[in-house]
Amino acid sequence: MAKPSEVCHFKILIIGESSVGKSSLMTRFVDETFQATFFPTIGVDFKVRTLLIDGYQCKVQIWDTAGQERFRVITTSYYRDAAGVLIVYDVTNGESFSRIRRWVDEINKYCDDNIAKVLVGNKDDSLSTEGNQSEKVVATSDAEQYARQMKLTFFETSAKDNKNVYEAFYAITRLALQRRLEARAKAQEMQHNDKTNDGISSQTVRLKTSKKSKKKDKKLNAACYMASSTKSLDPVQTFKILIIGDSGVGKSSLMVRFVDDIFTPAYITTIGVDFKMSTINVDGHQCRIQIWDTAGQERFRVITSTYYRGADGVIIVYDVTNGESFANLKDWITEMERHCDKTVPKILVGNKDDNDNELGKVVLTSDARAYAEQKVLPFFETSAKDNKNISEAFNEITRLALKRRLTQPNNGQTAAGGTRIAAKRTVISGGPKKCCTT
Repeated sequence: MAKPSEVCHFKILIIGESSVGKSSLMTRFVDETFQATFFPTIGVDFKVRTLLIDGYQCKVQIWDTAGQERFRVITTSYYRDAAGVLIVYDVTNGESFSRIRRWVDEINKYCDDNIAKVLVGNKDDSLSTEGNQSEKVVATSDAEQYARQMKLTFFETSAKDNKNVYEAFYAITRLALQRRLEARAKAQEMQHNDKTNDGISSQTVRLKTSKKSKKKDKKLNAACYMASSTKSLDPVQTFKILIIGDSGVGKSSLMVRFVDDIFTPAYITTIGVDFKMSTINVDGHQCRIQIWDTAGQERFRVITSTYYRGADGVIIVYDVTNGESFANLKDWITEMERHCDKTVPKILVGNKDDNDNELGKVVLTSDARAYAEQKVLPFFETSAKDNKNISEAFNEITRLALKRRLTQPNNGQTAAGGTRIAAKRTVISGGPKKCCTT
């Protein structure tokens, strides 16, 4: 039975070749707008919309991934925790259709076997009155046959004409919801059977049973994990934490050291954004933090500005061996204040304060501390290499974010993934209805 108060969070990916219209589909669905010209997506972009499906309020976070082959290494990390995927091709581009199989193989490689998938043939526009309509080269019958072969739900859409756009997103969300509810029911049934047959908790059983029972428990754990995504997140506070600063100051190193406890001397420059998840206990509260490592290069600044939205905390990083990165702090703080709420907590971190780097240190601790006091910022000098003050810095920003949330109850709990974004529209009884955003 549906629970009217229950909110289900879903991460839906849009994948496909460059220029098939992924951004146009997302913008048409969320904002009800269409632009004839889009810049190619670098890395990833996302929007959020809320749907009401079978009595469940479904908050859908739509991720528009980069289609260009040179950015494929970036987007693979975004398959993590996806509940559904829209695979898009261009009906006027046969090559984009021929490469669908490669995208399906990538989904099978990085996603759960049970993930919901929908095939979309975009740019099925009505005939233009100017007579400059691109010719449709992928026949509907061929696409339908392929979809049946791959067991995919299929839609032909037009972001320009708003044809079947809502239907495609509604279908992928419904499939994701059905799979999650099935996983929840299966988990509950297995838990009930274990308690009935053994009279003890499944956790105790896992410690004493054979390999066959362990395999069964492994499936139970996976089902429980999927089912738990629909439950209230109140016991676990989720926070979106940004790391910003100039290129080369060690933002990726800080994140990887904190989450994975490893250090790599050489990192490929971050393009767009990368993120990792970690769960820590702060003042008796279980806090799940999603750490976003933003690109520091000036030419990517326009990309990362969208990621400030919904941030719960910001770590501003400079390199103690690079005076210019310290001088540029004022620009980063100005940008952060322009895109973030004024109450969002922030801390200052001077990285690369390594034990063997005393001679290379150019930003004095006293100068940095004075600047932090002037800006009323907690201050840490860290070393990702030596694992110095890493946990302390992340614990502090999480503690400040938790304090802010507890003292401002109207902030509420973040959506899955730590991003609070007001939905543009709410859909009631299967049809779109415009509403005000508070």
